[in-house]
Amino acid sequence: MKSIIIFLAISLLTVCHLTLNAQNKTTKNDTTIYTTVDKFPVLITEEKIYKVDELNEFIEQNKVFPVDPDDCIGRIIISIIVEKDGTVKNKEFVRKLCKGFDENSMKVIDLMKKWKPGIKNGKKVRTKLIINVNWRW
Repeated sequence: MKSIIIFLAISLLTVCHLTLNAQNKTTKNDTTIYTTVDKFPVLITEEKIYKVDELNEFIEQNKVFPVDPDDCIGRIIISIIVEKDGTVKNKEFVRKLCKGFDENSMKVIDLMKKWKPGIKNGKKVRTKLIINVNWRW
């Protein structure tokens, strides 16, 4: 009888240990992408730190009109994921305009290398941002 109780106690502890380890792995490998966070990512450059609502300033300073521009006026929309380590992944066009303008817009996004990640519930999280690049003469 005593050995059965010991066996059940050890089995229960093993199950509890495995459950806690599974929960910890889920937390560490969290791949959730957030669009709404407590603190949005911040772009860090040598010149300045840009909050999300100040990104147009960075874009305007760094965009270059194509050499042979088409008659393009409008907005290009690009989505990016700012990772927990502040790197940028999954750059994708949501809306394109014209070839030269699209390419130059992505070059500006490529300059956005270092970010302070988004924060949700006090933790760094993967954050999806939608960035507009406006082109007008």
